[in-house]
Amino acid sequence: MRFLLLTLARREEVANARWGDIDFTNGVWVKHDVKDTTGKGRSQRLPLSNAALDFLRYLPGYLNRDGNALVFPNRDGGKLDNWNRIAEQIQKGSNTRDWTRHDLRRTGATLLEELQVPVQTIEAILDHSNRFANAGVSGSAVHYMVATRILNKVEDPKLVALNKLSAALDHIVADAKSGGDTGRTDAPH
Repeated sequence: MRFLLLTLARREEVANARWGDIDFTNGVWVKHDVKDTTGKGRSQRLPLSNAALDFLRYLPGYLNRDGNALVFPNRDGGKLDNWNRIAEQIQKGSNTRDWTRHDLRRTGATLLEELQVPVQTIEAILDHSNRFANAGVSGSAVHYMVATRILNKVEDPKLVALNKLSAALDHIVADAKSGGDTGRTDAPH
């Protein structure tokens, strides 16, 4: 669930993630067969925040990772499939209820909006649509833009946003652990 929050990925994208899809050198997750509104599969290159990369490095399969192995396998090494039971356990442990895994994407998107991340960047992270599709621009434009950012040392706005999200999530967790005192003078006590 934490990885879902750090990446705003869909449940199935996380369940299908393989170690070979993660480029640790460049900090990018290549998600294959991402479903769009037409139901067609395509891929997405999502930069990973430092927190997401650290999270992956902490997983048991990281050190001896096989490129074809699932990042988040079930106990038999197969696809993680009991999401409802996992969500119920987390809701019980966190004393919460009535939320779905997809709500994590919505919450993350809302947090990014509150952090003043441009909507276009949020949409790119969520991979709702190809922002060039209606502009009559070649599908290669995205690859040229990535290469241009690398050559000009421009930080990917999605990475900046996901690092902001990670920091906000860390703050929320720290605040909850400390009893909710945010340090704000206008906060009710």
